[in-house]
Amino acid sequence: MSFAHPATHRAPARSHRGVTLVEVLAAVVVLGVGLVYVMGAFSACARTTGLIRSETVAKLWAANMLAEARGNPDLLISGDAGDLGAAWPGFKWTRKLREGAERGTLVIEITVQWHTQGVARDYALTSLVESPRY
Repeated sequence: MSFAHPATHRAPARSHRGVTLVEVLAAVVVLGVGLVYVMGAFSACARTTGLIRSETVAKLWAANMLAEARGNPDLLISGDAGDLGAAWPGFKWTRKLREGAERGTLVIEITVQWHTQGVARDYALTSLVESPRY
């Protein structure tokens, strides 16, 4: 005798597709906090880039003016001052001369001054040159 087993038919389990409101809110909070830190890092990088750019400009101009003064003895007669022109507003330079410790030498000092982020900054370059003979 065979018994027929009643067919055990189960409905397939429903898969939960989607997310709950709590999961969405948690993801938004995590994403928001992450974006705040990322934007802060970008802002710090932009500030640092501006500082480095200004300092590089000052160093290049000072080196260029020093080389120009060494090659042109007429510039070694007296000090001078000016700005870097319209291309670099806010940058000013000075050239100072004084007698060197050894006879027949001059100390030439080029200083470039500027403001970055409300702070006055400067870069000075000094060299010893031979006094011009006239």
